[in-house]
Amino acid sequence: LGSLSRLGLQANKGDLTASGSYDDKLYKPDMGRLHHLGNTPDGRYMQYSGWLSKPLNNAGGDFIWLQVALKETVLVHGIAITGSGNSAHYAALQYFIDYVYNSKRVNYNEQE
Repeated sequence: LGSLSRLGLQANKGDLTASGSYDDKLYKPDMGRLHHLGNTPDGRYMQYSGWLSKPLNNAGGDFIWLQVALKETVLVHGIAITGSGNSAHYAALQYFIDYVYNSKRVNYNEQE
């Protein structure tokens, strides 16, 4: 198993995808990493940071989602997320955990 410290979001080890973003430059999924300060490639601070979804009616589906694809086997002890400090948007959260075991996709939430 991988290290118990800093998984995908904070350590930049996982791939982030989402159902859509409010703005693909300022609020893209990659901006949702924990403790990400929104720096530009040249090191300047960005006023806005954090992933911000498209409104539900524009996201194309019944759910808005943010997905983390970890690149190695790890033991997950918890899930923490952060949002933009400059936005009045909010969300009701529900987590679904899917994983692959012996080449079979398993939904953790459906297990006994």
